Amino acid sequence: MLSTSQLLPDLTIDTVSRFSENFGVPPFFVVACDYTLIGEELYAAGAYLSKEPRLLGSLKGSDLMKALLILIIVVGCVLETAGYKGFTNFMATQ
Repeated sequence: MLSTSQLLPDLTIDTVSRFSENFGVPPFFVVACDYTLIGEELYAAGAYLSKEPRLLGSLKGSDLMKALLILIIVVGCVLETAGYKGFTNFMATQ
């Protein structure tokens, strides 16, 4: 009879990486693998590894838009906390 250590390879020596777009699979990958790509990391890794300019540009553009939106949210929170309602009124829809 073979023991578990003989049936399964030593995962601590070799780095194991997995990725999936299936929502039911990532919990198993997180437990069994050293590195797991979740969500946008999957597409970012593909763009980084392929070095294709269109994919890298798309990645940089989406990162820039995220940073811009975070900045707008932070500025809005600071202005609202300071009592200035002009930014809130400007962003409100009627």
